[in-house]
Amino acid sequence: MGTYIKDTTCKKSQPSPVGIRLKAELKKRGFSQKSFAEQLGMSPSHLSDIVRGNRPLSLKTAVILQNLLGIPAKDWMDLQISHKLEGNSDNNSEGFRDAEEIAAYDQIICVKTLLKKANISAKGNRECIDVLRHIYQLPSPEKLKSESEMLKNGFFRKSAKTGLDERMIATWVVLARSSVREQKLYTQFDGKTLSELTNLLSQVFNSNSNTIIRTHDVLAKYGIKFSVVERLGHASIDGYSFIDGDTPAIVVTKRYDRIDNFAFSVLHEVYHVYKHLNDKCHQMISIVDYDTESAEEKEANDFASRTLVSPDLWFDAPTVQLNKPWIIQKRYSSWAEDHHLNKWIVLGQISHITGMYKFKSDDSRKIH
Repeated sequence: MGTYIKDTTCKKSQPSPVGIRLKAELKKRGFSQKSFAEQLGMSPSHLSDIVRGNRPLSLKTAVILQNLLGIPAKDWMDLQISHKLEGNSDNNSEGFRDAEEIAAYDQIICVKTLLKKANISAKGNRECIDVLRHIYQLPSPEKLKSESEMLKNGFFRKSAKTGLDERMIATWVVLARSSVREQKLYTQFDGKTLSELTNLLSQVFNSNSNTIIRTHDVLAKYGIKFSVVERLGHASIDGYSFIDGDTPAIVVTKRYDRIDNFAFSVLHEVYHVYKHLNDKCHQMISIVDYDTESAEEKEANDFASRTLVSPDLWFDAPTVQLNKPWIIQKRYSSWAEDHHLNKWIVLGQISHITGMYKFKSDDSRKIH
């Protein structure tokens, strides 16, 4: 912590929030500045001046950015105006305030990780703060700390096991929220469609073909944002459900590249969205190896298990000896095929119920 306390800002022009945001968006979408300048109808040097902060963004260009990137022109102009206001502050004390703010942020989240994930090498504390405010839209350190405390105290317990570094969990949550922020949905969420939605998701999981994209599309049709964000070290998170503005969102980590884990995590968070997210509870996070599970977590686990393989189907399941994993795998794979179920979802459930994890995996278990 404290990596960014030393102020390296010089008097040369620094990238403005507009430039930082635009540079990050181009990297994320795979555009070069030269090719994007052509789409904007301006010279590469003109666009470079905007990115570097040497030329202000015009309203006309903001509207073109809105059309090309889907980010409202008002957002671009707000960044422009806020940068001008900040530029009129007392420069003598600004460096000290920036250093203190970075240090405060870095106690709660890993600033270095967020900069790396944004593909930005911030030069000085001012540019670093611009990334945190305008790329990740972080609130003040005081408010961010309060939100992180609510998440920690409300939905998970400290464990003696690894993977529960509170600072890295808070960092991942910032990345998760950022990953769905620009998603646009055209259907409003309806809290009465749980059964209908889970039937469609079950079909996606059992076929395990183009699974992540199809999961995203199904959830979007029911008014739920969805994303997959790689987990961070020391933050063993399976999934996170929350309210983004007034829209529910689900982010999972794909902690294991296995269809059974992915399906379980998504359905677990779907249940939270429909049953637990409300005016009093706006976020739920699923972390492995709890010392104590909440009632809400147990409900979501039970729902996910029952949805993947219904209790009625288990009555028809083969009877085999638990000390012979290869026989269990063979017979239950055949049984799963007869019932149009993904064999790994069935075997994953058996592992969850019995604690037996000796099944021989193959490529078909991966998320496809």
